[in-house]
Amino acid sequence: MENFSLQIPAFEKETDVQNYTLDLLSKCSAGGLISDKKLMEIRSGLNKEFTETAEQYTRRESSSLSKKRAELLYSSVLYRSDVYLLSLRSASKAVDSLNTLPIDMILKEGQKLILYMMKISIFSMRRKNTS
Repeated sequence: MENFSLQIPAFEKETDVQNYTLDLLSKCSAGGLISDKKLMEIRSGLNKEFTETAEQYTRRESSSLSKKRAELLYSSVLYRSDVYLLSLRSASKAVDSLNTLPIDMILKEGQKLILYMMKISIFSMRRKNTS
């Protein structure tokens, strides 16, 4: 893994933060920093989470979504991963997490961070409104 530490700084600043997870996965795949097996596990986990999110959205009553709605729901799944990986403040730590943690754990941690940030925002707004 000597290769690993040498390649990460090269794309640390070039990584698209708007699509952080997908951009990291693409660069890691191209650079050999993540195995095909792990990529398949991640893809499968993201698809599973998307399916669960879609089922929650439709209340399991329908199996169809518009293309736009499906894209928004898939983006919401990726956003959870992006939030967690960006919170690590380092592409090398993010890549390490992608290689070592199950994607469902990354998604859960991202969701926790999002909820935490929402609580802080609500608290700040309430505090500001009462001042």
